[in-house]
Amino acid sequence: MSDTGKDDTTETPNPFMPSPDDLQHWASVMGRAQQMMFEYALGQANEGNSAAASLFDPASWLQNPTTQLWAEQSSKMWEQGVAFWTSLATVQPSFTPDADAPKDKRFADPDWTTNPAFALIRQTYGLLAEQLLTTTRTMQGLDEHARAKMEFAAKNMTDALSPSNLALTNPEVIKRAVETRGESLLKGLKHMLSDLSRGQLSHVDPDAFEVGVNIAMTPGKVIHETDLYQLIHYAPTTKQVFTVPLVIFPP
Repeated sequence: MSDTGKDDTTETPNPFMPSPDDLQHWASVMGRAQQMMFEYALGQANEGNSAAASLFDPASWLQNPTTQLWAEQSSKMWEQGVAFWTSLATVQPSFTPDADAPKDKRFADPDWTTNPAFALIRQTYGLLAEQLLTTTRTMQGLDEHARAKMEFAAKNMTDALSPSNLALTNPEVIKRAVETRGESLLKGLKHMLSDLSRGQLSHVDPDAFEVGVNIAMTPGKVIHETDLYQLIHYAPTTKQVFTVPLVIFPP
């Protein structure tokens, strides 16, 4: 009741409801992202790379029966995910961070332990990853070479599937996206499409180095090659060298 004796029908604003300006801005962000992907696909098609171009062609995806099945399963997963996050948002669970959890720099952000949702994601991933690796290590009927190869593949797969690598399950990415109003996501998408165009992942600014200024060159030759790597022997520039050579593994 108000002071005038009449019912106060003023609605309390919902702090979780985005404003019209926010909706318009995020729609603009989505439009810019779609434009980036369209320009990438068009460039790949003009270069004759139809496989890469089709990655961003919705029509070619929808015509594939496998894609249709994938879409159905993804839709179910999305519904389950929304229900999961909604249930977490509507309750206040009692949660105590696990102080004995092993340290992992991928999960250094405090939200991975203090936020119940992200803590559950991290712990679930850790259990599944450890179970897969344990199964690989204890599998019967494998020689040591085959076991090492399988464990190597399993470790790389579990690392790739880490929730820290996914925007929707990484609290740092989510907070940064909110702070920048989506600009951080657009910047990441731009870098990804640039790497795809070159066919090589970039770890540094390619324009930051200049031969003879802050990077040197020396003659070298390939002395061993497999399907996985090339071993390059660089010629020494000094009269004396170490007996054991230095092996460099680039990222």
